[in-house]
Amino acid sequence: MKEKVYVLPGLMCDERLFVSLTPYIQNQFEIIFVAIPLAQTVKEMIEKLEKIFPLKPINLLGFSLGGYVASYFAVKHPQRIKRVFIMASSVCSMPQTEIQKRQEVIRFVEKNGLQKLSQKQILKLLDPINHQNDELKALIQNMYVDLGEKVFKQQIQSTLYREDLSEQLNALSIVLWFFYAQNDQMIDHSWFDLIKENERHKIFTHQSHSHMLPLEEPQKVVELIDLWLQSED
Repeated sequence: MKEKVYVLPGLMCDERLFVSLTPYIQNQFEIIFVAIPLAQTVKEMIEKLEKIFPLKPINLLGFSLGGYVASYFAVKHPQRIKRVFIMASSVCSMPQTEIQKRQEVIRFVEKNGLQKLSQKQILKLLDPINHQNDELKALIQNMYVDLGEKVFKQQIQSTLYREDLSEQLNALSIVLWFFYAQNDQMIDHSWFDLIKENERHKIFTHQSHSHMLPLEEPQKVVELIDLWLQSED
């Protein structure tokens, strides 16, 4: 029987985030997409996921914002976790400057409605090698537009005040797997120094600027997931 991998996407992403993985999955495992629940706080998200996930231990993969949510779930319910893989995500608190910036964005959206992502915003997510990839850029834009204003405001507001989970993650008996790009502008690279204090954790990096690793490096992502599922820890 194939292993099931429950995946949580990033901010304003849906199951299309993982569509590029399909050609590389040769019946090793099955991806089960789970949307980040709409909630007022991360704690409420976890309470909703408690009812969505099976009671038996699961393989849980979280990308970007989904990485934070997956980590929080693992900390609160380690008995329901078999393995955890955190991708393109530093599971730390948000600087006050970033909180204020996001609050300003919410006020703008409430006044003017949700605008499309600018080319600058999209390119910040991608490695330069894909800056001319119109199909990839359109996919990111379409996920953002299709999820819409309600989801955007809810996801931003509910995750402004985040707890740094490094100590709690290091205290888990579960071996955590991480994968991120060495020049990803969307994560706090210094946070991984805290995670490295637990030498059991597995940290993989990629020499690129990519934040959208499932879209830009699908073959590498599938290879790592396969190794993760074969691990005994």
